[in-house]
Amino acid sequence: YSYFVTAVLAPLPLPPNPPQESVPSNTTSAIPTCAPTSTTVTSSVNPSIFGQSVTFTATVANTSGDTATPTGSVQFSVDGAPFGAAVLLSGSGTAATATSGATATLTVSGSPHTINAVYTNTDGGFSGSSGTLSQAVNPAPTSTTVASSVNPSVFGQSVRFTATVSPVAPGAGTPTGTVTFLDGASSIGTGTLSGGVATFTTSALAVSSHTITTSYGGDGNFKGNTGSLAGNPQVINKANTTTAVASSVNPSVFGQSVRFTATVSPVAPGAGTPTGTVTFLDGASSIGTGTLSGGVATFTTSALAVSSHTITTSYGGDGNF
Repeated sequence: YSYFVTAVLAPLPLPPNPPQESVPSNTTSAIPTCAPTSTTVTSSVNPSIFGQSVTFTATVANTSGDTATPTGSVQFSVDGAPFGAAVLLSGSGTAATATSGATATLTVSGSPHTINAVYTNTDGGFSGSSGTLSQAVNPAPTSTTVASSVNPSVFGQSVRFTATVSPVAPGAGTPTGTVTFLDGASSIGTGTLSGGVATFTTSALAVSSHTITTSYGGDGNFKGNTGSLAGNPQVINKANTTTAVASSVNPSVFGQSVRFTATVSPVAPGAGTPTGTVTFLDGASSIGTGTLSGGVATFTTSALAVSSHTITTSYGGDGNF
């Protein structure tokens, strides 16, 4: 016998569908946002003068409309160069401030200087911002004191005048440049400032009273000024002198020509060369005169009688001795 078998494959049952979650059609995802800010910069003094201490304050304001206080730090810069380390904000309400360290190094030549403050927030709550200020710096005023090394002095004596130029507060620093020294309206010399001090030395002042003043022309950071000698005027008195007398021959014989030489010299600290006339005396009687040349006067005679003669001189002085 022959048998035929037919196999029929039935499809497997499908798994049941998983339950579907219901999603409301009006739902949106929340994206955190940073509150906007603005930064303004102010100066403790503007314009300032050279050497004056200046600080800068940055105020960071929350401009979003809520009352949150900005946090973070501010980096100051001067003319593009960082100025100190970043400064943390402090404050309450919708604004916070940061104040820079003090600077007294802003120059006149770079004025006005650009002061920039950049605000940075690190907790993600506020957006960054920046502010700018123009800081003007003017030359500082100065004053000058003048002193004499000796007053009164005598003719030919060396006198040193010292001018000290100082900034007037709140200015600071060391002035440079040149000081002109004047006798009345006439310049008698100049001195270059070193450490704020200039000197001029002279021994050429005539016998008189001299009104000594100074004129300082200023430099890039300091204004000029005038000064006056403490204890004006500078008084120049006549210098004392001494006279030495020599004989060309002593002893001599009757009728022999004898030359007497008188040398008139200033007594230190006086200096110079006396001029004028010297009178030669025998005892109390004048026996002749001589005119000084280079401080020396001579008189020659052959009329002295046989005897011992006390020879002296008398110098009447001149305008300076």
